[in-house]
Amino acid sequence: MPQSSDGSRLRIRPVVLEEGHAHLRLRRLTGLEVQENQARTLLNAVDAYGLTLEREAGHVLPEAVKAYRWLSERYEPVIAAIPDRYRDRLDDAQLIYEFIEHRFARSKAAGRQVENPEAMVTFVDEVLERLPRERTLIDHDGGNDPSDVLLGAPDLGAPVPGVHEALTPTEGKA
Repeated sequence: MPQSSDGSRLRIRPVVLEEGHAHLRLRRLTGLEVQENQARTLLNAVDAYGLTLEREAGHVLPEAVKAYRWLSERYEPVIAAIPDRYRDRLDDAQLIYEFIEHRFARSKAAGRQVENPEAMVTFVDEVLERLPRERTLIDHDGGNDPSDVLLGAPDLGAPVPGVHEALTPTEGKA
């Protein structure tokens, strides 16, 4: 990125990207399959961590190295820190996305950078504790739509007590 010799000015060149760019880039770098909005947030985290790594190293690092380090030093430790009893609340991609959003909000409210261990405590108490378990659709009877089994939908051909009688014309009424 071109900048002035004293670092006081930076030239930015806007670029239009194709739809799904973030999703494809994150998959290429990390192997993670996520939605586009999640991918943008996770790529921002990868890029921010990469800048920290480059500052520490004193030189530019390849994108693949920064992505690998983010996965192994940031992503995987956060996922591993989620208590087992909350692992069924969200998939890993959504967990890390929600954690990043939570940590950002906590940092903004505190007026300082909140580190992962501190953010994890409040993430568990304030976010995961309130989320319902995710459910999987399973077709138990082999014939109905799985959502009927999960939602307990009645057979549409069967009478519904109290309702079916009210809707059925009685003798002498048309």
